[in-house]
Amino acid sequence: MINQNFWLGKKVLLTGHTGFKGSWMGILLNMLGAEVTGISLPAVGPQNLYSELPKAIWSKEFILDIRDREKLTDAVIAANPDIILHFAAQASVLESYRDPVSTWQTNVDGTQNLLEAVGMLNGPISALFVTTDKVYRNNEKGIDFKESDPLGGIDPYSSSKAAAELVIHSYSKGIYGKRPEIKICSARAGNVIGGGDWLENRIIPDIARAAKSGEKLIVRNPDSIRPWQHVSDPLFGYLTLAELISESPGTHYQRPFNFGPEPGVNRTVLDLINAMKTHFEFDYQVESDERFYEAKTLSLDISQAKQMLSWHPLLNFDLTMDLTGSWYRHYRPGNGYEITKNQLGEILSRAH
Repeated sequence: MINQNFWLGKKVLLTGHTGFKGSWMGILLNMLGAEVTGISLPAVGPQNLYSELPKAIWSKEFILDIRDREKLTDAVIAANPDIILHFAAQASVLESYRDPVSTWQTNVDGTQNLLEAVGMLNGPISALFVTTDKVYRNNEKGIDFKESDPLGGIDPYSSSKAAAELVIHSYSKGIYGKRPEIKICSARAGNVIGGGDWLENRIIPDIARAAKSGEKLIVRNPDSIRPWQHVSDPLFGYLTLAELISESPGTHYQRPFNFGPEPGVNRTVLDLINAMKTHFEFDYQVESDERFYEAKTLSLDISQAKQMLSWHPLLNFDLTMDLTGSWYRHYRPGNGYEITKNQLGEILSRAH
């Protein structure tokens, strides 16, 4: 699915490169021979995958807040990329309730700031903006959301990402509609899991911490259904889409794409917990939090990505759990980069 020759020597700007998903993408792009410039806030928390990556992975780095339009614009112009991958976001539902203003500013204003900077670049540029599977107006009917379904969101994270999609569409079809050298698309991924995620209030790192400390895992919604997928699957999809939008004339790929697991394999939070119990010893208890709304069921229709991009998930639920459990089981401070690179090498071999 990934053409390594395409990425060799490509100048890629990756926002959010200090995050969990950004770190995996940085390693993958480096393996493919791309020249990667990172733009992000400092890595969050005392433990994070980014801090274990060799500095040589990045050709340039800018530690800044994407809400600062002037600094962001200067960094984008300095990077002068061929391709932009926009990951930077406030990505926590719970944090969005604690600080909705900052969430909206980061996810909407930050996105618009980057889109403005794109317009100042010379030459052809392709930009992929990552939003979320939570952009859809969810009526809890258990349907698989298609890219054409209405956008919406009750919690501030979901609604801010839905608003970001409207901004992206406006720039792609309206503001830059007469500038064919600028190509813009968006990607909506399901719940991403994998080794190296240490953020608070995420189920996999919470399990790893519970197993290590002996404390009980606190579970808010054990029956919630999510489109769990290994972090590598959407990353491969993003690169496939970025390659196609760059090399194809016209606007065929300038649209949103869903990336998630195969139909019918979405699992509950409890399913995930039971799968991880084969790798770790831990106990859990349910403490529902009725103060904040969170969707109970979420599922994506990925048929468009499969048909138009010839992309499909490489890892099923069991393989995802095995790789994730193995990552944390073998992790020791300092070896996160090697484990991640080795796992990506194994997965890349499946893609050929």
